[in-house]
Amino acid sequence: MKKHLIFEEIRRYLIDDAYVRDEIVGTFKDDAPTILKSLAKGEEPQLPDVDVDTFLIDLLHNVGRLYKRYTAHGSYGSYHIDIRGLGGVYFYWAPEFDTTGYFLSVDDASVAIEWDWADNLASSNGRIYRAPFLRDVEATEKALTKVDAQVSLAGRNVTPRRHHFFHGEITDAPGRNESWDHYLRYRGNGRWQLITQSTDFSGMEELSESKEDMSTRQLVQWVIERDEESEESSERNGDSPDAVDVDESQKSLGSYAKRLKEIALDVGASHCVKCLDGWVMGTWPSIPVLRILKIVGVTRRGIWIKIYHDVYKVVTNCGAAYMYPPDKDGYATVALEAQGSMSPGRKVKLDKSILKQVVEYEPDLKKLMG
Repeated sequence: MKKHLIFEEIRRYLIDDAYVRDEIVGTFKDDAPTILKSLAKGEEPQLPDVDVDTFLIDLLHNVGRLYKRYTAHGSYGSYHIDIRGLGGVYFYWAPEFDTTGYFLSVDDASVAIEWDWADNLASSNGRIYRAPFLRDVEATEKALTKVDAQVSLAGRNVTPRRHHFFHGEITDAPGRNESWDHYLRYRGNGRWQLITQSTDFSGMEELSESKEDMSTRQLVQWVIERDEESEESSERNGDSPDAVDVDESQKSLGSYAKRLKEIALDVGASHCVKCLDGWVMGTWPSIPVLRILKIVGVTRRGIWIKIYHDVYKVVTNCGAAYMYPPDKDGYATVALEAQGSMSPGRKVKLDKSILKQVVEYEPDLKKLMG
């Protein structure tokens, strides 16, 4: 079976896709030629405050085209396993499970699915949705020579003007009349400047203006945190509506995030809009694929005072972790040690080599359970 390729090994192939090139030009503007040339050489673009790898991973995972679909059966019914990709780079994904990849052909991804899900597939023949991506090196080289002209046109839509972002006030104590205003300035290339004008406690004196430069990722995370703080404050003050049964997977943008999206649409910051939409759908920020490398023993995971779970101790590509006994379909819940005792963990499909190790360590786990 073909081994999974890491992102650094497939990064350069993504720009063979015209859609990816256009997104890089539209998002990074003047820096696009440098980014594309670095990617064409197989190098990681080295630019201050520009996280190109995260941008590309988000793009691949969020808008990857559907090439092939399998149907599998699990404990809770049937589900789909999709092979998606851009620029001849593919990964596969199933609902509630991590993405797995990367591969340089649909066939390699298919072999991996048929191996990992051998006992669960309804059929070994998946449904094909489109032909594999055809890589044209000559067409890519020609497109790269036209990037400077594309950047010039794209740059005309960028405006440096300042946008009013948010106004806030605090009057919760005698003599307190504090207020502040946030402004945003989009500098292009996924870079933002957050400007804050505020007053002192009494509201009588203006304080010095503060400015903070942020990447799109940093700004979106900052905005989501502000909205969460606002929601918590409303709940404490009894300002929120009566509780109703709501599907927790259905997120909605708060007032900060809604305003950011309006500004992003106005200045043409398409990656920012995709991040916000991805957050609502639960696809942003991208979570690294979690892979179990080996089982190293058994242990007790502390959950609460005098409450422990008996688990396998494992090593993953994301660090040390605890693995709960797998179910009959070969899925196990894995919680990273670094995420703390309250982390619910993530479901991971175990490959055959890890399942063999489970059998080897099972007597030790039973002995630990007493």
